[in-house]
Parts: sequence; C-alpha cells; structure tokens
Amino acid sequence: MADFKEAYSEIYRRVLGDTMAADTPYQKFTAKIDEYFEKYGLANDKKFEMLCSTLVSMTQSVTTSSQEIALRLLSESEELPLRKQQLEAQTNLLGKQIETEQLKIDLQRQRMPLEIEQLKLQKDMLAAQIDKTRGDLALAKAQQEAINRQVKDNRLIKGGSVIGDFLQNTLNGGLVVPSDMNKVLFNIIATLLKDELTNIMPGNFEIKK
Repeated sequence: MADFKEAYSEIYRRVLGDTMAADTPYQKFTAKIDEYFEKYGLANDKKFEMLCSTLVSMTQSVTTSSQEIALRLLSESEELPLRKQQLEAQTNLLGKQIETEQLKIDLQRQRMPLEIEQLKLQKDMLAAQIDKTRGDLALAKAQQEAINRQVKDNRLIKGGSVIGDFLQNTLNGGLVVPSDMNKVLFNIIATLLKDELTNIMPGNFEIKK
C-alpha cells in the first residue's frame, strides 16, 4: 500500500507541476492579465480577484485531471509488467510450438526414405507373390490335366483289358475273332501311347489260325 501511495504521489506531483509550468495555459493567462493591467490600468484588487478566481477554477480542473491522469498512469504502469510477462510467455510458447513443428518436419523428412524403401519392398513381395500364385495356378492346372488324363487312361486300360480277355477267350474257344474287335483293342493301345509312340497301328487286323 505504501508503494502505491508513493508512486501515486510522484506521478500526481509530476503531472500537476507540468500543468502549471511555463508555456502552459495558466502561465499564459496570468501574462495576459498583466498585459491588460498595464494597458487598461486595472486596479490591483481587480487583478487579484481575477487571478484568484481563475486560479481556483484552474486548480480544481487541473487537480481533478491530474488525479485522473495519475491513477490511469499508475494503473497502466502496474499492468505493463504483467502484460510484458504475458507477452513473453506467449512468445516462448509460440517459439516452442515452432520448434515442435520443425522437429515434426525433420522427422518426417528422415522417415520418408525409409517409408519409400518399405513401399518398394512391399511391391517386390507382392510381385513375388503374384509370380508364385501364377506358378501355383499353372501347377494346379497341370495336375488337374494329369488327373483327368489318368482317369481317362484308366478307363481305356480297363476297357482294353476287358476286350483283351474277351479276345483271348474267343481264341481259346477255337472261334475266329472279328478284325473290327482287334482294331478296337489296337485303337485303345494307340490312344494310350500316342504321346510316346507313333505309327503303331498295324495294317491288317485279321487273326488267322
């Protein structure tokens, strides 16, 4: 409280003194009264009365204004350090935010090459998976074709075996086997061996005793 009174008094005295100093309206007014006194021969009591009236009026106005100015300046002077601290804190916070954003940018720049390399590796892995899948599909297709051929061949072998047994039994019974039946048997054999042998079909299918 003492510091407040001392600061207020100092500001008030300074403002009041500046108001009553040379070249102020009060000093100019008193000089103008002296001029009129010399020019028009006003009585000293009249001059004194005018000066007193003016001094009282101006003193009241100046005192009120000085008090208002002193209070405002004192209030502003007390707010300035706090405002300064707030601005400094805000500046420091902004500086930290800028540093943080810069660190994020630097980190992102460092991560970009690694992320690009990872993307390349993922691309290569996907390409390898695609190639493997294509190979698996081709293998599955070949296996399916082999299975289908095996089923067909088994049927032909079974049919050829039945026909062969029939022909053998017919021959054993002393009967003549028709040439068309012999041709069927050879056709079955030729079909089974068409990928390994060619031109295995005989020209004559008759069997003679």
